[in-house]
Amino acid sequence: MKKLSLGWLVWLNEENMSRRIDMVTQSANSLGILSQDAYQLLIINNGGLKELPFKLPAAAKHIILEENFIDISAYYVPYLHAIENNNPYFGFLYDDFIVYKDAVRDCIEFLDNNPQISCIRLPEYVTGDKKYNTTYVNKSVNPDAVGHLEGAGNTKLQQIGPVKVGENSFYISNWRPNSRPTIWRTESYSNFCNLKDSNHFVMQPYEAKLYSTADKLAVEGKYLSGYLEGGMCRTFSVTTSERTRSSSNFWLNYTVDVPKLVENYRKS
Repeated sequence: MKKLSLGWLVWLNEENMSRRIDMVTQSANSLGILSQDAYQLLIINNGGLKELPFKLPAAAKHIILEENFIDISAYYVPYLHAIENNNPYFGFLYDDFIVYKDAVRDCIEFLDNNPQISCIRLPEYVTGDKKYNTTYVNKSVNPDAVGHLEGAGNTKLQQIGPVKVGENSFYISNWRPNSRPTIWRTESYSNFCNLKDSNHFVMQPYEAKLYSTADKLAVEGKYLSGYLEGGMCRTFSVTTSERTRSSSNFWLNYTVDVPKLVENYRKS
């Protein structure tokens, strides 16, 4: 039985084709290592070309959105699919990440065995290695580096483990959720989303909302996260990322219409 709705968000159009096609093709090809018997792979076409110029896994379901809803498509489309199909989990990947390990079955088992965990981080990360710690390495050098100063609820960061599951190891943590590839417990994410919001923040402002919600839930004892030791995907160079072509200030007041996104999804 499939328990996970896993989205891959792609944005490719005539304007960005020349600078993005090589990276996106490599990302698409890397999806081939994911065996889909435990999850449904969703190709989320974020308002780009309806016919993508590369091969995709045959069993993948294509979701074609009429508009670009920025990174909110990555969260809400697989979340909606999970609700419709009674999947306890959903997750997302982006077209500027390359998948190097198929660890999804073990991620599902880890979540099955640890109902207190709301979500699992998937990007490349090695516990104790300073190159993944933004105190020592800037994200412009390693885009998969992450802050270690504190955890949800403004408490000391916890990294409890390792916990062996199948061929992989996991840690239980109190890292706040962010926009990097993640597997979410569908029920838990209902505390972080708003399907009726017609002025929904994107990018860093939405991350700030995720942080504040996680802080509140952690204080109530209702939020913990986990991460996959070694990860299963890594980001391409920051210089190739579409997200870095605009300054962070550009996104401060940028919003998308979630009811319209839901309508797009249901029409696709």
